[in-house]
Amino acid sequence: MSVMVALLFYVAASLSIENDASDLFNNLARNTQKNIESRVKSYANLLRGTASLFHANEHVNREQFHRYVANIALQQNYPGVMNLNYSQELDGTQRTAFETAMQRDYPPGQDGYPPFAIDPPAPRSRYSVLMYIEPIASAPEKLGYDIASRPLIAEALAQSRDSGQISNSGVPVPMEGRPQLTGMAMRLPVYRYGMPTGTVEQRRAAYQGSVGIGYDLVTMMRSALADMPVRNVRLTLFDIGPQARAPPWTCRTTCAPSSTARRRACMRHGGCPATQGAT
Repeated sequence: MSVMVALLFYVAASLSIENDASDLFNNLARNTQKNIESRVKSYANLLRGTASLFHANEHVNREQFHRYVANIALQQNYPGVMNLNYSQELDGTQRTAFETAMQRDYPPGQDGYPPFAIDPPAPRSRYSVLMYIEPIASAPEKLGYDIASRPLIAEALAQSRDSGQISNSGVPVPMEGRPQLTGMAMRLPVYRYGMPTGTVEQRRAAYQGSVGIGYDLVTMMRSALADMPVRNVRLTLFDIGPQARAPPWTCRTTCAPSSTARRRACMRHGGCPATQGAT
């Protein structure tokens, strides 16, 4: 009888510990999701504020863009954000004149910017060329890069143009000479000053380019989780958008969707291979 009583107490204690651990895990998952969601929303608001600069002015030059970004103090106020940038939409007939004007108006070395040239150099029917990058020291090799030269990015830009909503790169952005960085991007369309944007047709006619942020995903996640009471938590991130791939394993998961990007926050345990984290 005493053995049976001891066994019952053991089972009850084990269940209590398991329930307490489960409650702790679920609370951590919810708090993690809120922190990540807050960080993503702050990035989205940064994009909207930058787009407003272009919406309120018929023309924004490089010096104006530089002053605007300098006053934001990115590193202090937006951990993980490496730069703010603007890309200009062009068609094939506009390329030569645009490239010539950029080289004339902004000689090499001015404001720390390198020489301007559209890259990749092969002719295309449409371009979305990175025209301003601040601070330029964060990615000088990206000046003149046609972000629409990557088919998946071109598709995301077109969808964002038509909807007026933020797009996410969904895949890491290559960072030359910095393989340790997990570079990601978010973009918001910019429409020409004073033109209507009430319908898809009007937005397509008014579209002039997009503003974007380049951010280091690892730094962003670390800042979002800085106040987590549990240390040594391992994180796994994966997309739930059109390019998403199902994970090759199954484990216990607590998730919450993000309203501003095609991602969700999850914490995993029990059956996950050496991984517990926020997704």
